[in-house]
Amino acid sequence: MKLRRRFLVEAKGDRTIQKCLALAFVLKSRLKTSRIHHYSINKLCQATGISHKTAEKYEKWMLENDFIHFEGTADNRVLIVNSLSSHTTNRNIDASLMDPSSFFSAYRSLQSFIFMRIQHNKDFTQHLLQSRHKPESPSEFRKAKRKVKDLVEQGKLKNADVKYKEYGLSLKKIAKDVGCCIKTVQKVVGYAVEKQWVEKQRNFRWVYAPHVNHREIDGYTFSTKHKLCIVHPNTYSLSAAVSQSLSY
Repeated sequence: MKLRRRFLVEAKGDRTIQKCLALAFVLKSRLKTSRIHHYSINKLCQATGISHKTAEKYEKWMLENDFIHFEGTADNRVLIVNSLSSHTTNRNIDASLMDPSSFFSAYRSLQSFIFMRIQHNKDFTQHLLQSRHKPESPSEFRKAKRKVKDLVEQGKLKNADVKYKEYGLSLKKIAKDVGCCIKTVQKVVGYAVEKQWVEKQRNFRWVYAPHVNHREIDGYTFSTKHKLCIVHPNTYSLSAAVSQSLSY
């Protein structure tokens, strides 16, 4: 299944949009024609596995955000799930990795893709700057130069000569984009790692300091009896399948 790339942008930090999109994704996966004839809340519950109360709330949200609409008469009211993909291929991502087996799994998959999109953008910027400074061909240099110029004009880069530095990706940054607390975002990252979509690298730097004895030392995160430690944000590597999905 294909998903409009802009949905990941619109869902950034907005859990209502995320839940609407996850539910629409489940419906698209389970309905042969994207339609529920003789519609009722009970049929929506049967199709998605959510409770009656939750279905009533999400039906309202999905209507307000243009994920569904209704056709037909009162005797045969038809719920139609609107298209989730664009006719233009490069405006979509490949969402076939996402899990539509339940509303929760679709929701967690979507949150993971929002998180992984951050890392994908970091990887893209890194590759772009490397191509700008150390191109393998004149055509690669010209292409990278144009894209770097666009990023500078958009305010995403300070200047065209900036060099890429890896500072990791903090849970706070991920939580802001996903729109949840640190505790929840740890579960989102854990889900992506469990699915083997992402490989996580913890970043600790130890310095030998005899007899520091757990004292607080400025510039270090914590200390042990004989060591000082600086904890940097984790770094993440996307699987080839995820990179391909987001680049579709």
